[in-house]
Amino acid sequence: LFIFIIHATRIPPHLGLIYQGKVYDINVRGKKIGIPLRGFIDVICSKKIPSLFFRIDATSKKNIEKIINHQISIFDQVTMNVTCLAPVKGVISELFVQKAVNCGFVFELIPLLFEYKLVTKTLHFGLEKDIVDSNFRFKTYTMHDIQNRVNQLTH
Repeated sequence: LFIFIIHATRIPPHLGLIYQGKVYDINVRGKKIGIPLRGFIDVICSKKIPSLFFRIDATSKKNIEKIINHQISIFDQVTMNVTCLAPVKGVISELFVQKAVNCGFVFELIPLLFEYKLVTKTLHFGLEKDIVDSNFRFKTYTMHDIQNRVNQLTH
């Protein structure tokens, strides 16, 4: 199980899940449920999209794909009140850490995953200049920033 963050240096970035070679997320156009990973990675590489990937140890968990599908199915798309974080924190809170549901932003969720020692590997693409001493610092932003971005993408 991976959490991906694309456009990692943008405010706001976009995130979702990867499980068994399939991509799951919601965006302003709808949702991706089990889209093949290969095409997703090809787009990241060809467009040189700065990206992060956090592997979460889920080996002891059952029904992961069912839980992911359920969390994605709850939301139709990103709106002014629903962000791409919603299904991700739903999966994390259901499988691992209940208080993940209280995270409002990726810069709150990722430190929580490290605090609970859930991250087993971190990968990145196109962020060589942004990683200092093996650390990436997320830009902080507000719900207003997210709503502005949603408005830009939908109009």
